Amino acid sequence: GNARAEKGAVGEALAFFEQAIRLCPSAALFESVAQCLLMLDGAGSPQAAREAARRAVEMSPEWADGHFTLGRTHLEVRRFEDAVASFRQVLALQPDHEDAAHELEVAREQSRRKSGGSQKALGAPFDWLLRFGCKIERAKRRRRPLWDAAAWTSRSFASVELAAHFGNIDENIERVDAAATSAEDFGSRFQASSMPAVLRGAMQDWAAMGRWSAEAFADEFGEKKIACDHRMGLELRMVDFKEYMEHQIDDTPLYLFDHNFGDCGSTRHLLDHYQVPEVFLPDLLQGLAPEVRP
Repeated sequence: GNARAEKGAVGEALAFFEQAIRLCPSAALFESVAQCLLMLDGAGSPQAAREAARRAVEMSPEWADGHFTLGRTHLEVRRFEDAVASFRQVLALQPDHEDAAHELEVAREQSRRKSGGSQKALGAPFDWLLRFGCKIERAKRRRRPLWDAAAWTSRSFASVELAAHFGNIDENIERVDAAATSAEDFGSRFQASSMPAVLRGAMQDWAAMGRWSAEAFADEFGEKKIACDHRMGLELRMVDFKEYMEHQIDDTPLYLFDHNFGDCGSTRHLLDHYQVPEVFLPDLLQGLAPEVRP
């Protein structure tokens, strides 16, 4: 289950964890189930995640990570006072738990808003500064733990004028019409000899060309958590990733890499918005064993 989760195959990981629970239930397995369910968006997933996290806490009441995951599930179902209690318990068990301290402030603020009837708009500056300003900094530390804040912008790549550096490069790479090239021809002409080529015309009929944009994704999936780095388990809401993307000046930015979107009900329809060009068939990665695929 852990191996499949690290590869982003959350549905498969969930099945393995549930099978393991039937054989030998443990707090760690219930907590893993809760985390998987938080990453999926099927009907009832947040409530099921909450129940799994409850079981983890019941089996191991002194385990800080179990209480932290339970707190996250409370936030998902908007039980903010319960979330406050869970994050407080995490800090009682592990006072240096930075994520719990941050989420506690979020839960407190959301609880105050709920009790006061405040209806601030999604994505308001206060939300961004309160919840995700610090979260992005922590995500960066997890992504590159040896870098300080200055290292992320030390080379000033965001301000480089590329035309000044690459304006005189020769156009010596062949352009290939995707519609007029078969997979066999492309393979024999370019892949066999490791010769680069620029493929043209492969996306002109995609629905994605007219429907995909940062604004459209933020409108449709604003509250959905997406993977920014599946290897590190970094997640942000789509609306906050858009905010980061539009304002960041990092040399190596956080990036969207959520290869599990085709398994989620709310995003599965995106598979219909594009087609894999014939020259890229078959998928060579399918020849690798599941545990070693990127």
